[in-house]
Amino acid sequence: MRTWKELCTAFRELEGGRADARLDYQWGAAGEHWRIAATTSRSYVQQFEALARIAGSKILEVPALGFEHDIVEERDPTTRWYRALVRLSGRFEDRPFGRQLDDEGKPAGNIFSGTISALSEVAANLCLMAEAYCVSSTPRLDAVAELPRYKGPMTHWRDARRLLSAEQQDAAGAVHEAVSAVEGMARLLLESDSITLGKAVDELRKADLIHPAVAKCLDGVWGYASAVPGIRHGASSPVVLRIPEVEFVVGTCEAALRMLIDLDLRRSTSSTV
Repeated sequence: MRTWKELCTAFRELEGGRADARLDYQWGAAGEHWRIAATTSRSYVQQFEALARIAGSKILEVPALGFEHDIVEERDPTTRWYRALVRLSGRFEDRPFGRQLDDEGKPAGNIFSGTISALSEVAANLCLMAEAYCVSSTPRLDAVAELPRYKGPMTHWRDARRLLSAEQQDAAGAVHEAVSAVEGMARLLLESDSITLGKAVDELRKADLIHPAVAKCLDGVWGYASAVPGIRHGASSPVVLRIPEVEFVVGTCEAALRMLIDLDLRRSTSSTV
């Protein structure tokens, strides 16, 4: 069976031909209905449904994503994938509801509907989420790095790892980039383009998104990066950092990135129906 990365690539290749395709979902008094719309390409629909069936057969292998009962209980793999897209992608948009009338014109219940636009892109990104969680209860950074939303923070993170592992090691630069990655992720989570990590940690704690003890740990990372010359601020002379301390700080930043990305992914999926 295909891997999640292979499925991601396959969905994206479909996107190249039908980027405007969408998934329409209707439920309520008139029953449940799914439809791939905004495309006249039967080939696209057939290929998408085939990939959806494979993905739907695999999705229950990733319990760390967190599933609503309707995903778990769904017997048809294609419909299971559609439900996962609605519940987990964070891209489902509700439409105005209507009313069902009986033969006498009397109200017989409500009809609800919604849609997912840019269908192939959304499906590909959900595959990356599944890849990120497939072997751990927290997201794998190598998989999450391919999600467009996290491009900025993950660029900093890759630079941090590169600087720390280079033959001419740049310890101060590695800490700077690692802390910048966490700061960037906190900005995404709090929807603030300019908040510093120090202030972001306080906001996350106040919002009860992180435990006070975890906040204190992140405050320590921020304090280290701010206090040691050559990391966030220039130094008048060359600075030699203790490598075990640097590795501890960078490792803590990695754990913080996983935690914040997990919060962000779960927050986005909880906003769907």
